[in-house]
Amino acid sequence: MHITTNMEQGIRIISVDGKIDSFTSKDFQDNLIKYILDGEDKILIDCSKLDYISSSGIRAFYFALRELNSNGIIALCSANDNILHILELVDFHSDFPIFNTIDEALNQI
Repeated sequence: MHITTNMEQGIRIISVDGKIDSFTSKDFQDNLIKYILDGEDKILIDCSKLDYISSSGIRAFYFALRELNSNGIIALCSANDNILHILELVDFHSDFPIFNTIDEALNQI
């Protein structure tokens, strides 16, 4: 897994390349928490290069959301059909908005 970040319109964009699984979920979670503890409350995860997410990866999202204390938003965008299917199975969209593109997410967050 490789993570890159940037800021756009006051929103932290975290791009994930590879897999978020039991081997990488802790690093991913630590990245999310670092930005939340720094006071950032609008986080967008760009999933355009995300190949796979396991239950460990999903737990990392929920851990970060709990740290956010409902004072902000963690959203996802550009997920492929396989990732979307996994997220639908666990009703992920009820807690995390999922957008088709980065532009759509930036306009609605």
